[in-house]
Amino acid sequence: MGLVEHIAHGIYAKPMISRFGKVPVPLEAVAMEIAARDNVQILPTGLTAANILGVSTQIPLTVSFITTGSSRVINVGNRKIGFRHAAPRNFNYEGPTIPLIVQAFRELTEQNIRDQEISAVSKYLDKAPDKSILAKDILNAPMWIQNIIKPLIKKYEK
Repeated sequence: MGLVEHIAHGIYAKPMISRFGKVPVPLEAVAMEIAARDNVQILPTGLTAANILGVSTQIPLTVSFITTGSSRVINVGNRKIGFRHAAPRNFNYEGPTIPLIVQAFRELTEQNIRDQEISAVSKYLDKAPDKSILAKDILNAPMWIQNIIKPLIKKYEK
């Protein structure tokens, strides 16, 4: 067999083999490579963002991202990566944490944010690499999300 495998148009990967067989390439890694190839920005959205944060245990069949590029769906085997064009204001953040929270909370809607979701976000914030800019980034979020997140990030302010 070949050393590399065709993943999507213009994307190739060296398959990893475990004792159970071929390990599928993570769709998030494929999406990042597509974004780099096309020179666009992407952010996980919807259930994808909620799953990354630990707010939801559901793993979406279609991994979805908002992008500064064009909207499209890319098939990767029997899985799909969805890209949806979004306004530049969605990318007006310095760090990766707050936009992820914004996208997850928009999917869940304000009425469905409970203590369980807030607790999961709090745990994620404890491991966030961009703690120093959380207070600045939260100012770009919708007001209802600011009201939920500001008390959680108070402990990271200097």
